[in-house]
Amino acid sequence: MKRSILYKKKAKSINKDLKVLGVTILTSLNKKSLKEIGHTKSVEQLVLKQAGLIKQSGCDGIVCSAQEAKMVRKKYKRHEV
Repeated sequence: MKRSILYKKKAKSINKDLKVLGVTILTSLNKKSLKEIGHTKSVEQLVLKQAGLIKQSGCDGIVCSAQEAKMVRKKYKRHEV
């Protein structure tokens, strides 16, 4: 996480208007494909976990599918989705 904050600071020193966004999971992944790559959580659980990590990392916003946006906004009200 500290590394992502350092990258953000470096990027902002180059362009102060730059926004750093984090991606939850790829929309092409479903429960079956997540299981195949070793995840035991549901899509929803993984999206919320990733959103939490994105928030902690200091990113300016979260990128997720429209289907997941409502759930993420409900949990992370002050973060741009």
